[in-house]
Amino acid sequence: MKNHALLCIFLTLAVCYGKPSQVQELKKLPIDTSSFKTLIEYDYLYVDKTKSIHSLIQAEQNYFFVRPRRFGRTLFLSTLKEIFSGHKELFKDCWIGGNSSKYDWPVHPVISLNFLMINDQSPDELEASLIRNIQDFAEEYDIYLDKNLSLEHATTGLIKKLSSQDKVVLLIDEYDRPLSKHQLNKENAGKIEQVLKKFYTIIGSLNDHFRAIIITGVVPYSASMLFSSIPNLKNISFSPEAKDLCGFTEKEINTTLLPYVKQCAQHLKKSTSEVLQEMQELYGGHRFTQIGPVLHSPIPTLYHLRRMEKDSHLWLETSTSTFLFQCIKTHTSAFSNQESWYVSRIYGENCEVGELTPTAAFWYSGFLTLDKNQPNNEQYNLISPNQSTNIGL
Repeated sequence: MKNHALLCIFLTLAVCYGKPSQVQELKKLPIDTSSFKTLIEYDYLYVDKTKSIHSLIQAEQNYFFVRPRRFGRTLFLSTLKEIFSGHKELFKDCWIGGNSSKYDWPVHPVISLNFLMINDQSPDELEASLIRNIQDFAEEYDIYLDKNLSLEHATTGLIKKLSSQDKVVLLIDEYDRPLSKHQLNKENAGKIEQVLKKFYTIIGSLNDHFRAIIITGVVPYSASMLFSSIPNLKNISFSPEAKDLCGFTEKEINTTLLPYVKQCAQHLKKSTSEVLQEMQELYGGHRFTQIGPVLHSPIPTLYHLRRMEKDSHLWLETSTSTFLFQCIKTHTSAFSNQESWYVSRIYGENCEVGELTPTAAFWYSGFLTLDKNQPNNEQYNLISPNQSTNIGL
């Protein structure tokens, strides 16, 4: 009996005081994946954007917007894919999965295209690759399509057959990739543009079969082509609807990411407020809309919290676009010793391939952001958002 009592005391002490120096175990940070399903199934951290996404999709409209590379567009589209596919079980810990969202979870066929994964070496290869992707989606949904169909007939056949199940959702990421890749060869870029115009014209002609069409990229190259081809396609790049769809708000940093900030502070022997201030100075300051929060760039922020060290080069290492370097080579003199940046239009719909200005290149790639102090409506002041991006200027 005496030994049993001693054992109980020992176990109680072990529970209360055991492993006092052990760092709190947290979910993995999603640096190596942009798949929402992977995040949930493999217990990665997810910064919940579903309340804003819910507001967006309730309007039942087609959307277009651009954001810098690695700013969260792919994860945003992946989240949309799972929502439109009706996978409610993945969202049990998210706002949209709760009772307050009142979302009915209809199941829609979803076509998700990422132009990073499409062969765009030449106009012919681009068209052939689009046809192969359409054929792959047909097989995924057990739909038979003849192997020798043209782009028009393959796309039309797939969409019409899918819509017999329910209205289709089309999600397109990196839509501008083929044009950015060929921006220094205007003749080739023009031919690439014609293939894309053909594809989007086909999509536009099938608009009645779609529940939603959502297109994202980095640069609004020839965006007027999209707007003339696809009915009711709303550019929300500069609108309140897109204010926090991508990037981390200060509220998200101070709530969802706070345990990681505290862990980082403990490791660096600094206060939490010191680490928060460092992160703001290094990765914060991004403003894409006049009405909305200031944002932190997500990938450098996550790397900072995982490595638990200060690194002012994280933005350059993780988020710089190839097209920016090409633009710098073309306009070398314009990038030297310039401190003030002004534009008359923020998101034009006629940004032509090969004619991207240095200011626009820095703006679309995230090296410049809106100044919160705008003197008038005739021009916009652009500034460097933080220390990391300022290194590039």
